[in-house]
Formats: sequence, structure tokens, C-alpha cells
Amino acid sequence: MQSMEEILDNIKEQQNAQQILSFHEVQDLPQILSEDEYIEYIASATMNNKKGLLALTDERVLFIYRDNGYTRFDQMNYEDITFIHPQRDSFYGEIEIYLKENKAHVRDISNYDLNEVLELFDSYIDNEPYQQPAKKGSFLGGFFKFVGFVTCIIFLIGFGVGIYEEMSVSETSLSDTSNEEITLDGLSPEEAFKEYGIEVTSITLDKEKDLIVGELTNKSDQLYRSAYINVHILDKEGKFLDNFLESTENFEPGETWKIELYNYEENAETLKVKEIDAYEPLDEE
Repeated sequence: MQSMEEILDNIKEQQNAQQILSFHEVQDLPQILSEDEYIEYIASATMNNKKGLLALTDERVLFIYRDNGYTRFDQMNYEDITFIHPQRDSFYGEIEIYLKENKAHVRDISNYDLNEVLELFDSYIDNEPYQQPAKKGSFLGGFFKFVGFVTCIIFLIGFGVGIYEEMSVSETSLSDTSNEEITLDGLSPEEAFKEYGIEVTSITLDKEKDLIVGELTNKSDQLYRSAYINVHILDKEGKFLDNFLESTENFEPGETWKIELYNYEENAETLKVKEIDAYEPLDEE
């Protein structure tokens, strides 16, 4: 099973990392991804009137979403893609991905990312599915074999090793991980201010709007290539309810980083900044 830190490093390579890290589903990726699985591209998307994350990995296509307090995911093979419909505007576009049973829709994708996604599909799909959708039955004996949706149920056994088994249903539910605290070896707010000069100038839980809103200011002279904050949500008794991770890129001196996260927890009463971390630019060789 991959560590959360490894997955975060993977996601931070994406241009849309800040948006993706605000999704609750990210916290369950260690239970979904196999040990060596790599996310090539990930974006917010809709499928079957559900909003979630569409992840294109080097092994499969994943749609990950929340339903009744649980994280669920559908797994597809690249061979299940029957038609891809990209649309472009001046700077942004969208893409519809038709599968055997469903359709995924990714909006507000940059033209650069759109090109990357199309190249990714080209590398994983033998034929180019950019023609009009085939009429019913025309592809049954054609290029695509029906693989359908499979599911992976993840068991954490032994020495913390995650193993998942493929089943014959399309939807997988993960056990609710909202009561599992995630820590990433960051620093407390006080320590982060001393070490990095990053100060939490404000952070509140807006219960009426179900939002976590706050600001962090880089009061140092150092440019950070990335920084993240881990916020814990607590009930009225101070009991832990959930984690919220957010990150930013190219955090410049004097810059104020504004965060706004949606809170899913009905019993949320207060919050606590668990940890903050920052990374300086890599040395050029």
C-alpha cells in the first residue's frame, strides 16, 4: 500500500493539484491504489449524476466519489472506452469519455491538460476512439471485448499491507475512514511559523455554509515550491471527525494563501490545524 505522502507527491505534479487536494476522496487513495500504481492524470468529474474524482493511472481508469458517508469507486479498463469527445475554447475545454456502461464528463480542463489526456489515451488504447459513437451492437464483435466494471475490496491485513480482490460487481465501497486520523510528519502552526515563517492568520469553521475558510501568509523571504495544511474537524466534545488536506504551489514571500474547503461532517463544531509543511525549490543541477 502506498503512503499518503507518496500519493500527495504524485498529485502535486498535476497543474490542478490545489483543487484536487480539497476533495475528501484523496484521503482514501492509499486504500484504492496498488503499491506501484501511478496517477497519470486526475481531475474533478461527474459520472451518473455523481461528482467525484476521475483518475487515469498507468493501470486503469478510476472514478472515486462519496456516497452516504462512504468513499466508493468504480474501476474500468482503458479498453472499456468506446468514444472520446474533446471540446476546446480559447484557454479551457472539456472532455466526455464514453465507457461501456457510463459516461464521465470533465469540465474546465486547460487545453494543455486536454492535450496531455488525449496523448495518454493514445498510449493506452490501441485504436483511436475519436469517431462518432458506434451504433448499438456494432462494437460487440469489434475492437473491444466487454470487460465491464470490476470491483476491488481492500483488506488491510498482517503488517499493514493492503490487498484487494477483484469481484464481479461494478461498485466498491471502502470502509468509512472519517474516524482515522491522517498525519504527514508536518509541524504544528507554532513550529511552522518558526521554521518556515508561514503563519495561520485566520481559519474558521463556517457551520452555516459548511465551509472551512482561512488564510496563511508567507512572512519569510523564502519561496516555497509547495506547502500544505492538514486541518482536523472536531465535534462539540472535541472528538476527531475528519481530516482535510489542502496545498498550494509557488508560495511566494509576502503572499497570502486563501483556503476554502467543503465540510461534509454534520456534527462538526470546531477545527484544529494539525500540521503545516513546506518545501523549498529543488536545487538545479
